[in-house]
Amino acid sequence: MAFKNPEKLTDIIREFGPGRVAVAVDFKEDRVLTSGWRQRESADVLGAVESFGRLGVETVIATAVDRDGMANGPDFNTYRALRGLGGMKIIASGGIRFPEDVARLSAQGLDGVIIGRALYEGTIRLAELKVS
Repeated sequence: MAFKNPEKLTDIIREFGPGRVAVAVDFKEDRVLTSGWRQRESADVLGAVESFGRLGVETVIATAVDRDGMANGPDFNTYRALRGLGGMKIIASGGIRFPEDVARLSAQGLDGVIIGRALYEGTIRLAELKVS
């Protein structure tokens, strides 16, 4: 919705406040995916996130869909580039396998991670993760 209807996103931010709204941006390689990962958009993920920032978005959940549930490692390059945009909180999702992945994303300055399969399979235990 946020990508296809930015006016509605602006209304939501105005109603609830920017600190209470997070926008999910799904991507494969460098392109935004919408409609449940079925529609590949012409917009690149960095441009989309920049445009959300101009609308007042403070938090972005960025999911590398080609890595989600695959346990083949996060898209460190894209997350580093997103962090470089500045100003917004970036939460990484997709491909996180080990505590080392979480540590590396943290060192890149990301604000959070979403862990799924690694918890289910036991390659990450929450007790292992250092909270800072």
